[in-house]
Amino acid sequence: MRKKLWEKIRVDKKIIEHFIDGKSANQIQKIIQKGKGYILSVRDKAIEYNYIEEIIPGEKKYKAGIKRLPPFPESPFAIIDTKSEKALETDQYLEKEKAWIAERIQADWSPQTIFEEIRTPIARSTFYRYLHRNNFMKSVDLKKSPMEIIHSAGECLQVDWAKLSDVIDKTTGKKKTISVFIGVLGFSRYQMVRVVESLNFAATIEVLQSMFSELGGVPRKVTSDNPKVFVTTASKHEPRCNPGYERFASHYGFTIEALPPSDPESKGKVESGKKCTIYKKAF
Repeated sequence: MRKKLWEKIRVDKKIIEHFIDGKSANQIQKIIQKGKGYILSVRDKAIEYNYIEEIIPGEKKYKAGIKRLPPFPESPFAIIDTKSEKALETDQYLEKEKAWIAERIQADWSPQTIFEEIRTPIARSTFYRYLHRNNFMKSVDLKKSPMEIIHSAGECLQVDWAKLSDVIDKTTGKKKTISVFIGVLGFSRYQMVRVVESLNFAATIEVLQSMFSELGGVPRKVTSDNPKVFVTTASKHEPRCNPGYERFASHYGFTIEALPPSDPESKGKVESGKKCTIYKKAF
């Protein structure tokens, strides 16, 4: 059952990504090998969820919308029990709070504030999709402020490297670069820094292991750019990961999130931490 669900999520995301890339429904049908009706239904949902929008109204050409696609394996759409046509337990839980939510929406509370106050056990993205389906959240709500990347406790460790300084090796007399490997937890912003003399695979894995040891556990995903120790081929949609890193992730049970090229905002917490680390070093 889970395998079928993941395949559906994968196909839906591919369809949306192809629309973002400017392909037509007919072109996507040839690539995906799905019926055109299915492709159009995914397109309509993607428009509803603000993943895509028409470039020119009526011309059926699309571009990226104001909402970013979630990383796999999170579904871009609400998952419905098709056998009973009932919402999942998360939706049933929120139905109890529907009147309370409506009152706060009328009082012009932001979706972020409502989520924090309601203290629901569900994920923030699931809560937002509930608001969409019940017409609580309009596209204007998302335009009021920059898109904020929210993580739950234990969800994400963002990692990056930064140059610390150049030094002269006393043995060889040659210049070498000393770097820092930085890890920041997405929820608490707890920061860990390791000084490293090498950026190779063995050193990187050793640093990650030491961070997991310091945390006393493993996050659900590790987010990074596309260094060769992690990714052999960078891609906007399908990066090809280093097999050694894939085995390491499988052993520790975390999901790899390799960001699209030139997209540092998607790991803004570690980017901010990196600037802070270099600033402290300079002064």
